[in-house]
Amino acid sequence: MTVALFASALEVLRLVVSADVEQGKLRERYAYREVQENLPRIKIFDVIFLEGAPYRRLIEKNGKPLTAKEEMAVMEDMKKTAAERRASRKRGGVFSRSFTMPVGKLEALETTHELSIEGDHLTALPKAGNPYRHEIWIDPETHAILRHEIEVVGPGSELKSGTMVRKQFSREGDSPYLLRRMEIDYKVTFASGKQVNTYSNYKKFDVESTIAFEENS
Repeated sequence: MTVALFASALEVLRLVVSADVEQGKLRERYAYREVQENLPRIKIFDVIFLEGAPYRRLIEKNGKPLTAKEEMAVMEDMKKTAAERRASRKRGGVFSRSFTMPVGKLEALETTHELSIEGDHLTALPKAGNPYRHEIWIDPETHAILRHEIEVVGPGSELKSGTMVRKQFSREGDSPYLLRRMEIDYKVTFASGKQVNTYSNYKKFDVESTIAFEENS
């Protein structure tokens, strides 16, 4: 049964928002491998936990392992980040990881966009003053997002019209819906290009395995 058979577009959006909040909490418990392709450049990261929060540790560039100098730079950045996180924690700060683009929050779509639903496909067309169009495909049973496309269609963004972000999620067994692929076709004032990120090797994070540095290290 598709969600459109029993709910309006607004009701579906609210179900999606609620499911996404829960999925986000579950996703935060996973470490993973990220491959970033912006040809001809390729970088590989291990997303690990540093001082209890996610950290993207560079492990390979353009098909080659890091040089000793690059390894040292990564280690210094990890130490610096660890110190900043300890200081922020003392101030009551909170770290989170997510792909960010200034497109507004998902729950805001009910006021900033015109919504429509067809089957399991939710469309959000921007009202005046909003430059982003959203297309969302959802699981009809859980209301989790399977695919989310965001396109710049008007003025008001730091990116030019035609920029497109595509994100794909899936799950295995009892896992949450994890990000598997993200494509970014970007257009800025002086350049355009394509970046593809793929995500794999998801492993549930063990609280006891977080990396930490001594205060005086």
